[in-house]
Amino acid sequence: MRFFWSLFLLVGLQFVVSTALATEITLKNGTRYVDVTVVSQSTDRWIVQTQFGEIKLPEDQIETIDGKPLRSPKSAPAPSPSPALTPVPTTPGAQIEPTPKLPAYKHNFTIDQRLGVAFLAFLLYLGQLVWVQHEMNRRAKPAALWNSVVFLLPGAGLLLFLLVQFFPRQRTRKTALYGGNEDVAEAAKKRSLFKSDAKSAQPKGQGIGLRFIDEKNRIIPTIGTSKKESGLEIAREVLEAAVVQRASDIHIEPQEATCRVRFRVDGQLSEHRVLERTDGIRLITSLKSLGGIDVAEKRKAQDGRFHVKTDIREVDFRVATANSIHGEKVVIRILDRKGGLLSLDQVGMSSELEALFDRTIRARAGMIIVTGPTGSGKTSTLYAALSRLDREKLNIMTIEDPVEYELPGATQIPVAPKAGTTYESGLRSILRQDPDVILVGEMRDAEAATVAIRAALTGHLVFTSLHTRDSIATLVRLEEMGMERSQMASALIMLVAQRLVRILCSDCRRPVVSTGQELLDLGVEWEPGATVFEPAGCPECDGSGYRGRTGIFEVLVMNDPIRQAVQQGASQEDILALARTFGFRPYREDGAAKALQGITSFAEVREAT
Repeated sequence: MRFFWSLFLLVGLQFVVSTALATEITLKNGTRYVDVTVVSQSTDRWIVQTQFGEIKLPEDQIETIDGKPLRSPKSAPAPSPSPALTPVPTTPGAQIEPTPKLPAYKHNFTIDQRLGVAFLAFLLYLGQLVWVQHEMNRRAKPAALWNSVVFLLPGAGLLLFLLVQFFPRQRTRKTALYGGNEDVAEAAKKRSLFKSDAKSAQPKGQGIGLRFIDEKNRIIPTIGTSKKESGLEIAREVLEAAVVQRASDIHIEPQEATCRVRFRVDGQLSEHRVLERTDGIRLITSLKSLGGIDVAEKRKAQDGRFHVKTDIREVDFRVATANSIHGEKVVIRILDRKGGLLSLDQVGMSSELEALFDRTIRARAGMIIVTGPTGSGKTSTLYAALSRLDREKLNIMTIEDPVEYELPGATQIPVAPKAGTTYESGLRSILRQDPDVILVGEMRDAEAATVAIRAALTGHLVFTSLHTRDSIATLVRLEEMGMERSQMASALIMLVAQRLVRILCSDCRRPVVSTGQELLDLGVEWEPGATVFEPAGCPECDGSGYRGRTGIFEVLVMNDPIRQAVQQGASQEDILALARTFGFRPYREDGAAKALQGITSFAEVREAT
């Protein structure tokens, strides 16, 4: 950049100097010459250089030079006074040389145009050097070789770089992870537990520029010095493919002679690649090193985490190891903290339930519990609720293990047992920070539940999650954790149960006629003959028939009659019957409604419930 500005100033200075040295000559007959150079000067004539060549100008015909009157270097003697002037005799036949009439000056822009084109070409040359350097840094690869090629071969070097770096080519090494293509061969989509976003796709054959970052936010090189791929190269390819395919988990499982890599996409595990055992060991070692895990320790379970940068966003990975008979198995949870934050309508909640949910979360105090099995999207629903609140006027604080999403305007505290931060200690410290809204990632034991219930009873709005079968079963689970019925009746304001079901691929789903018996085993029936849909499979959904996931929900709002029933120790069946009188609908019926709408299939609803 400094060189560019120096060149620019030099060209400008040359123009100013050339303009300042230009000479302007005006003759007595009115003819004017601009940008001329005086070649020589005598007592009676001047020789000047113009665009049309050298011209001889009689000195007595010159009026001004650069706007100043001409003064002869030698003054002529003053004439003696005489009463009359007599004409100078002339020799017969002599002729007086007429004053030359020169053509008007016209500037030639050809040289200026050539200089401008040359200057623009030089700027493009500098631009391609800078772009190649930036592209190699983005790919975390050495740039010296390509810098030299592009510098020595202007134009041709850039074309060669584009052909080598971006033209799809086959790889011969057995550790290639994309069916022979070095770059990721699928569209990069915004990862979500609930749905896929085809609009965010990248063209096939392009990667997402995944780069490992160390503790000082520096890029970790992945290129090995040997002919074989390094463990970091394999790790980069596996992680990049997982992010592109919207995987939520990566399973790396050593076998007797190989190492299997599987992705969990839309809740289903599928095999991604089978590596040679030596490549698998290098991969596991590199992932442990990235996660800050003791590489030498292979007998006990360990966990760690690391994060990477991509061209789309930053992504966190949580690593957990376990010893098996064939070696260490590694499971990686992908935590897309900035890309996975959804709204209530995006998680699949109907407009009726969304309105009910939205009214309840505006309460000043009380506890809201979202229940469901692991991987049912509870955290996404909780954050969708928090995103509806006014973070400018409310002090929102969270305690989680780990922090899965970043919520601007909220104070988020991760659980760190090694630093002495547990759910109980962290929640107690939050209560001393004057909070309005508290999110407890999970109530794992009686002590955490006791602190959370006490916070709800003392004027705080508490969001939390719990592992139970449905919303009404949550009351029994809390009672088993030591909560009294009176406390539950006073503290609870809403219970939400949810599951995730896969969304039918809109490109290949096929209509069928319902028999009315599809969900009879779940207690849901309707008139036969309705048109429903089932999966078929196509290239857009990788043959699965599904693409993305959505939620099915049940929302139980604790009104006064239900509170009284809970306090009096009513059974689950009685509470369910009472709730139905106020419009409560189990999530099985919500799933049946989505199946009738063609959003999902009955098989998915049966499997989820």
